[in-house]
Amino acid sequence: MKKILTFLFALVVLCPCAFFLTACGNDPKEARVMTVECNPELEFVLDKDNKVVTVNALNDEGNHIISIAMDANTAFENLTAEQAMELFLKLTKENGYLVSVTDEEIEVSISGDSDKLMKAIKETATSYLKTNGINIGFEIDDLDKEDLVEEALECLKEYSSVELNKLNEQEIIELIKQSRLETKDMLTQEIKELYYSLRAEEIKTAKIEALSSIITDNPVIQTLIGKTPEEITQDIEAMQQKMQTFQSNFETQFFSQSSNYQTKMTEFITAKKALLEARLQGTLSAEELKALETTAERAEEALDQAEDIAKTALATVTSAMTTASSVFETILNQVSSMLSSVNMEAINSAVNTATSEFLTEFKTTFSAQMGENSYWAQIELNKGE
Repeated sequence: MKKILTFLFALVVLCPCAFFLTACGNDPKEARVMTVECNPELEFVLDKDNKVVTVNALNDEGNHIISIAMDANTAFENLTAEQAMELFLKLTKENGYLVSVTDEEIEVSISGDSDKLMKAIKETATSYLKTNGINIGFEIDDLDKEDLVEEALECLKEYSSVELNKLNEQEIIELIKQSRLETKDMLTQEIKELYYSLRAEEIKTAKIEALSSIITDNPVIQTLIGKTPEEITQDIEAMQQKMQTFQSNFETQFFSQSSNYQTKMTEFITAKKALLEARLQGTLSAEELKALETTAERAEEALDQAEDIAKTALATVTSAMTTASSVFETILNQVSSMLSSVNMEAINSAVNTATSEFLTEFKTTFSAQMGENSYWAQIELNKGE
């Protein structure tokens, strides 16, 4: 795994980060990101007291674990990092992901200066594994700024790597936290991908709409960008049409029950469920279990291929939306130095309003993909108890 404040038209207004000196030997009081991977992969955003603020799945199995926690009313939120680590291990063990002997290992990564927390997490994990007779490797490492930027780019598509690298780690974590709070009920990877993609364009469109009002009586800016407010309005309408086309095609490729992707997802879930139940029931031989593992691995490979095919099919409409978006970015970059603080506040206010309304509309439109309605939340394992 490896400021002078610039006008980024941020999704949220970033507050100056306060850093507190602590007693010698303690970790600094600051927000952190902790990722835990053992096939199910989860990301936790921790507050300055190392309590979980948000939990997000980094893969499909991670969505399953979060769904199980929600169903059992054992939410990760508000737990300490150590408690979240133990709950993760408990749920993966109780649902067939974590077995007594495996070639896999548990990988934990934590951002910031976190030696004390790393030690506590390692002690928690090794104690749980030993108590439950689980022989598995355990590795803990730093999550550096480059890693944080990579995670932020995945859920904050309105930012570029250049913009994110101008921020400090605490500011990046704050942005990740806000984004994850928005998607906490989205328990499939594809619904989050659609949300992140459309939200990014919604933000740029809101900025341009606000800018159009600002430059109505400013011929200097109109000359600079080479567009009148009326022409900008036409660009906005064209962009909205491209977004609708992208959304429609995305739904066809990823959400339609007749799509290749959904077919492969069903096959993957079926194979995974069979493997997890066999592990839990403990009635099959090692050879039979190995055969189920192979079937699940092949189903996952087929799902990955289906995802690639779906994205390829989306390439044309994605490119059209990206091209239109780049025009907006060019305009915003041209005028950023000419706008007053009042103008900037107006644009940020418009963005916050637009994104809030978009989130509400998105959750309503895709309610069948949310929370307990998601297909990962529908899986019930026969544990043979």
